[in-house]
Amino acid sequence: MDVTDWAQFLRVEGADEGPSLDIESDLSAEFEMLPPSHRSLLRLVNGVTVYHGMFRLFGVGRDDSYLDMASWNANETWRFAWDERLDPYWIFGENAWGDQYAYRRNEDGGWDNRVWLLEAYFMRPEVLEDSFEEFMENDFLRNAREPYESFGREVVKRYGPISAADHWVLLPSMAIGGPEDIANVMKMRSVAAMIIAGDLAVPIDNSRDEERIAAVIPWVDGAGRARLKVSFATE
Repeated sequence: MDVTDWAQFLRVEGADEGPSLDIESDLSAEFEMLPPSHRSLLRLVNGVTVYHGMFRLFGVGRDDSYLDMASWNANETWRFAWDERLDPYWIFGENAWGDQYAYRRNEDGGWDNRVWLLEAYFMRPEVLEDSFEEFMENDFLRNAREPYESFGREVVKRYGPISAADHWVLLPSMAIGGPEDIANVMKMRSVAAMIIAGDLAVPIDNSRDEERIAAVIPWVDGAGRARLKVSFATE
């Protein structure tokens, strides 16, 4: 399949498709790192969700900030809750669990065209595919037809579609030892979910070996955002 085939498929299988772009006038310098095939797809399909909202590709200049690439990558949206581990990455999509699809900046300042997966709970990176083309063929389009993870299929079957503005989360979070149990799945606004995930991940990663989690305390920050604070005790 080529980019035109991808677009035709996504228009049939997808939802929340954004308006097409004039690629020359509407893509500013901050998007120059995108591979040509990615830029070409944006010209035809400017952001899309597939498989009942489970998988999302972000667009450019969209009013819905949760599907807008620049808004999603802005530090003030949710990345402020994380540390420098996210600094090398430009995120262009995600799934409803909060796993992020991204490109990575090299040490020389250029961009690696491989597609990286940042897993939802700790943003630990792994190379997902060697190119955007392989990502589309092997991952995104495949998941649009039927997700290869059975748990995701079970969640959609039980709870139905999910808006791109929301994430599925497990409570208690697997970051603090919660089980992957379909009974523990609930919806949370996507930005809130990413902030709370950072509130858990950063202190857990920075804790000492002899420390254990004693409590997870909810609080509200000065901007009115729901936050979490992790308290530790020494074993």
